[in-house]
Amino acid sequence: MIKAHPWQWREPRDIPPRQWLYGRHYIRRYLTCTVAPGATGKSSLCILEGLSMATGRALVGFKPSSRYRIWYWNGEDPQDELDRRIAAACHHHKITPEELEGHWFVDSGRSIPMKIARSNNRDGLVLENGAIEQIISTIKANIIDLLIIDPFIASHQVSENDNVAVEAVVSAFAAIAEEANCGVELVHHVRKMNGNEAGVDDARGASALIAKSRSARVLNVMTEETGKKF
Repeated sequence: MIKAHPWQWREPRDIPPRQWLYGRHYIRRYLTCTVAPGATGKSSLCILEGLSMATGRALVGFKPSSRYRIWYWNGEDPQDELDRRIAAACHHHKITPEELEGHWFVDSGRSIPMKIARSNNRDGLVLENGAIEQIISTIKANIIDLLIIDPFIASHQVSENDNVAVEAVVSAFAAIAEEANCGVELVHHVRKMNGNEAGVDDARGASALIAKSRSARVLNVMTEETGKKF
């Protein structure tokens, strides 16, 4: 039943702050998004940030306030490729297996598909409630603090230009974040920029993805001129 509820006054000091997991991007119980052109390094960045949260170490600028349990799901690359990337990062930052045990979960979409919605001509948009329930159950069972979906498009089978359908898919991920008490990060591409710098509003397809995200960020390739300053 839909009805209005009188607002209950709470002392400001008693209202809990947002539960930031890392820097000012990943937040518990919220949906966040990273968009970038292809081959910009968004997957590498998310892996490094995930490793930083899993180890509790400052690997790329921020030191997490605690160690967290991270589930990184990549819908494109095989497990071998993911292992190569992660092993290289661990070697570079001298991360030991003991630092990751129980805190770092990695799956490839080639062996563990994760499609939470599809479209067909008869029923239109169909949310795969069984898959959604399995995701929530897995997160709760492993006490996952952050789920990273890379890329977003691999997690559903709806038209990325259909704003109504994408809004439903993104809302389902937001519901997962709330129900499982974790953060959910969606990694996405931008449209073809023809050499121009991208902004978050240049995310490919429907605008609902950015609109529903509590925090959205964009990555761009550093120009040669900017690189000379570092």
